[in-house]
Amino acid sequence: MPGKAPSPLERIAGLAGSNGMSVDGAAVRIASELGVPAAPLRGAASYYAHLSSPPGAQVCAGTSCFLCHGGEGPQDARPVYCLGHCDRSPAWLAEDGVAHGPDGPLASLPEIHCQARTPIVTRRLLAGGAATLERARELGAYASLTSTPGPAAVPDALERSGERGCGGPGFASARKWRTCAETPADRRYLIACGDEGDPGSFIDRVLMEHHPHAILDCMILGGHAIGAAEGINVGTMTRRTALAGLVGEDLVEIHPEDALRDGVADGATVHVESRWGTIDVKARHAPRVAPGTLFLTFHFPETHANRLTGPVLDPQSKCPQYKATAVRVLPL
Repeated sequence: MPGKAPSPLERIAGLAGSNGMSVDGAAVRIASELGVPAAPLRGAASYYAHLSSPPGAQVCAGTSCFLCHGGEGPQDARPVYCLGHCDRSPAWLAEDGVAHGPDGPLASLPEIHCQARTPIVTRRLLAGGAATLERARELGAYASLTSTPGPAAVPDALERSGERGCGGPGFASARKWRTCAETPADRRYLIACGDEGDPGSFIDRVLMEHHPHAILDCMILGGHAIGAAEGINVGTMTRRTALAGLVGEDLVEIHPEDALRDGVADGATVHVESRWGTIDVKARHAPRVAPGTLFLTFHFPETHANRLTGPVLDPQSKCPQYKATAVRVLPL
C-alpha cells in the first residue's frame, strides 16, 4: 500500500538483515524507538524462524520426516526440526520459500480424507477451505453464535457429544471447561494451542491456514462457556514461539534433599538411566519437585529424552509413555 509505514515486524526483519544484528537485538531496538515494551515484539519476531535463519534451502529433520527417510533436497540444505508438512513427509524448503515433498512442490491445501460417516472438523476443508470471512459464513461459520445458550449449557452439550481433547490422554473437554468456569478468578483467558509437535502427526496447520474462522468460532463459544473475555491463539511448532527464550536446553529437576543425598550439584551434568535407555542432561535443584521424583522437559530433540520412555503406548490415547517412568540418576 503506497505510503504505508512498515510494521514493527517488517522493521525488525530489515534491521536484523543488516550489520549482522540478531533478531532479538533488532526487536529490542525497535521497541525502544517506538516506546513500547520489548517482550511483545521479541515474542512476535521469535515465532518467525526464518527471520533469524541464514538464506538457503532447509531440509526437515523432525521425527516424521526422519522416519520417512528424510534427507531429500539440495546437499547444502540446513537441517531444521519442523517445516509443518508432517502429512507429506519427507519435506524440504527451497530458498524461494516453496515447500517440496518426495514428488515435487507441495500444494498449499493437502489432500484431505475423512473416514467418519459425517465429517465435522474437516467438513469445510473437504469443500475446498474457507480462508475468507465471506466463504466461512457461506459454509456456516458463526451461525451458532446467533442462538448461543447460557454458559452452563455449552459444557453440557460437550458432555453429551463425548468430545475429548486431541492431546495428552484425551481428557474430556466438558470437564476441562467446567473446571475452568468454576475456578474462582478475576480474569480468565482461552488459549487455542496450534500444535505440530506430536511425532508423526499433522494436526492444526491446515485448519489455521484454510479455515481460521473455525478456530475463532470455537474460541468465542469457549470463552462464553468459561467466562473468558480474552483469547490467545498460539503456535507451538518447535522453537517458534517466545517460550524458546525462557530456557535454552532441557533440564532435569531434582529436589534439593535428593540432590544432597545423591551428590548432584546444581547445574551439574548427570546420567539418567531407565529400563529403556540413558541420557546425559544438566540437573537443576527445584524445591517444587516432590522428594523421590524428577521432572525432565523434552523440548530439545538433541536431549533424546524419549530414550528414557521406550516404545510403550497408552492403550486409550495411543500417546507415548512420556508421563512417568522409573529412572536412576548418577552424577558424572
